[in-house]
Parts: sequence; C-alpha cells; structure tokens
Amino acid sequence: VDEDPVDEDPVDEDPVDEAEVAPVVEPVAETAATPLTGPGGTERLDLVVLDVEATPPPAMAAPTHAESLDTDRPPRRRGRVAWVVIVPLLVLAALFAMVFGAIRLFSTPSYDVPDLAGLEQSAALAEIAGFEWDIQIDLERSDDEPRADHVVRTVPVAGERLARGEPFLMVVSEGPVLRELPEIVGLSRVEAAATLEALSLVAVVDEDFDEVVPVDRVISWAVTDAPELVAGDEVEPGTEVVLIASLGPEPRTVPDLTGADQATVVTTLAELGLVLSVEEDFDDEVPEGGVISQDPAAGEEVARDTTVTVTFSLGPDLVPFPDLEGLTFPEAQEEAADAGVELVLVFGASDGEFVSATIDGESVSPGDLLRRDTQVDVTFL
Repeated sequence: VDEDPVDEDPVDEDPVDEAEVAPVVEPVAETAATPLTGPGGTERLDLVVLDVEATPPPAMAAPTHAESLDTDRPPRRRGRVAWVVIVPLLVLAALFAMVFGAIRLFSTPSYDVPDLAGLEQSAALAEIAGFEWDIQIDLERSDDEPRADHVVRTVPVAGERLARGEPFLMVVSEGPVLRELPEIVGLSRVEAAATLEALSLVAVVDEDFDEVVPVDRVISWAVTDAPELVAGDEVEPGTEVVLIASLGPEPRTVPDLTGADQATVVTTLAELGLVLSVEEDFDDEVPEGGVISQDPAAGEEVARDTTVTVTFSLGPDLVPFPDLEGLTFPEAQEEAADAGVELVLVFGASDGEFVSATIDGESVSPGDLLRRDTQVDVTFL
C-alpha cells in the first residue's frame, strides 16, 4: 500500500523582529546638592530630588509570544535614590533635636530685666520673685525718686537679660537728698529768699523793727518745725524757713515836753533817739527856762534821729527905762525907742526939758524894768 508521505512542514512561527522591540526607559531620579548655611554659620548640604523624565518611548506592538515568556527579569524599583538621601537627613534631624533638647535641659534659664523704677519696693520684689536672682537692696537718698521705699534704679538696667542665680542690685530711695541750711543773716530779703528757693526750701518772709540792722536786711531766721536748727544742719526739701527782714528802727512817738525844763528835755529826747534843737524866746506866761513850744508836736510818729525843735522861755521881755534928764522931748523919744519903750507927751511943750515919767499914774525912774514897747507918759516944761 502506497501511503502518501506526510508533508510535515515546520511550524510557521513569525520571526521576532528585534528592531520592533524598543527598550522601556523609566524616569530616573537624579539628585542635585545645594549648599545652604545652617545655624552658627556652618554649611548644610540639602539634597534636592529632581525628576528627570526621559523622552517617552514610542508605541509598542503587542508583546509576542517570546516576550510573554521572558518573565525572569525582575522589574526595577522607583525612588531607590530618594531613600538613599532621605534617610540620612532624618538621622541628622533627630540628632539636631537631641542636641537642642539637651542644651535646653541642662542650660541655666535667663530672664529680661523689667523696668522697676518708680515702683514700691514690695511691688518690685513681687515682680521678679520667680527669677531666682541674687537680689541685693541698697538704700540712698535721691531727687530722681524722692518718694521713700520706691525703686530708684536697677543694675542691670531694664531690657538686659540676667540668668538665674546672677546678682541683681535694686537701689531704693530713702527720700530726697537733704539740703544744708545756709546762713542768710545780713542778706537782703530778696537774696535770702532766692538762696532758700535754690535749695528747694520754702522761704516765708516776716518783718520787724531793728535798731541796728538796716532796712530790708535779714535780722534772723528759723526753721518753722525745728527752730533749734542752725546753719549747716540738714533738712529735706520743702522745709519752711521763716526769715525776719528789718524795717529799720521803730518809729518814735514825740513826747509832750510842756512844763519840762531844759535838762529834762535833753534826757527824754536822747533816750528816744531823737535829736534836740534848742531855741529861746521871751514869754510873759512861761517862766524863764520853761518850754514855750515844740516841733513836731506831741503824739506824732517820727523816725529815729528825727530832730525835735524845742523853744525855751526867756521869761518876759523887759527893758530898762532910760535916763531922760536934760533932754528935750525929741531927744528923749529917740533914747526911749532905742531902749524899747514908747514915750507919750501928756503935758508940757516938746521943746521943754524932761520933768517926769509915769505909768498909770505911778512914777518911773531910770533903770526900772519895763516890758518891751510899754507906753510911758512924760512931762516936758
């Protein structure tokens, strides 16, 4: 039996065109180092991950049978380079945190110094009580802070930082700076008041008479609340000082000198500091040596050393009657006028000689004392 031989054609397998199989290009992560400045001026290297994308592959044909059978090649893992960079950074960050925490844990805390000036001591101490500073308190007098028990200043000053346990000085006021009392006796009232006011002292001006200290000059002074204090002692500002300014000598009241003799008048006026000026005059009423008048009048107020004019009496103004024997009337008239008397011819002739002289019928003889300007009746025959 002839059997046709089987035509065993080889399996027609499509040959794989290797040119059609394009390699798959994955995006590759590349790193770039960027230098930065870290704490303390040190340089820090931060790694920045840059994604560099390759040109996308061309479209591929469906995998062939041969490709589907090629399963032994392991796939490539993405981000391998990124982890290599991130892990060291995390370690560095952890180390930095540990170091910073250790510094905070073991370092001494410090605090800003607050502004305590002007606060009461108790309030200032309360404000810094939690800082645990080594506090020292000094006392001083200060015009910057005149209130007692108030803070004048601190060392260190406000705004500076001070660690716990460090020394802190607080200066507390005992009051204003004391003033030394000046000597102002003899100064004018204006100069004395200005001197006291320059020391922040209160000047109170009073006045009094003084026989020695000139007008407007300071006689004396005293501290109102402590009159025993003297120049050189110290007082607080605002202390009241009373100064006595001179009004000069006290005015004198002119005494009534009526009836006093000259010796008494001299003594009385001298004791009063008044100056005597003596005048004399005839007076029919006031005996010789007595006071006729005075100027200024009694009771007037005058300054010391004022001149008082006192007129003393010389008694009546008497003149001797002249001797008219052998004279004619005209000659007798001239003689009598020179003597201070007046002749009146009552009988006889003017060209006759003197015979007699009478006053109210009584005879007048040469040398008799008559009041000045007395009229005398005469007879000439």
